[in-house]
Amino acid sequence: MKSKSSDNNTTLMFIKEIYLTCLSEGKNGIKRFIKNLRTGERVKKALKAVSEKRVVRVILPSNTDIWFFNGKDSTHLIIPFKYCSCMDFLIHTVTKFTTPACYHLIAQAIAKALNNYRTLRLNEGEVISIINEINMRNLSITLKRKIKESERNS
Repeated sequence: MKSKSSDNNTTLMFIKEIYLTCLSEGKNGIKRFIKNLRTGERVKKALKAVSEKRVVRVILPSNTDIWFFNGKDSTHLIIPFKYCSCMDFLIHTVTKFTTPACYHLIAQAIAKALNNYRTLRLNEGEVISIINEINMRNLSITLKRKIKESERNS
């Protein structure tokens, strides 16, 4: 049985490789990851999510970054290179070790490397509300509302 630390290293190395490839080669560098049978579909989904600006960087007044994935029917908290709050990450990455990362975590790395994500400035109370909604419903209405507000104001 694999240990948790080796699984964390696999996730870290995989996401870091995608991130560094995007930094140095842009979107074209991602093609080799798409060809990988084990991760290709996840990378394709991640690229689509990045093009739809589903990755959200929230900046707190303390200049701390918190990352979220704003899905159509769900919202996920992301700790870059390490963690996603989705069930796919828990089941297939952490428990079964069948894939190094979910597509949300891959999307965050690509979005950051390509500088293609939404940015919101929120206070701590708003972020706590978002995280509570994710924990309770797997969906944050607060985050969706804040995104709509920022679109109207731009």
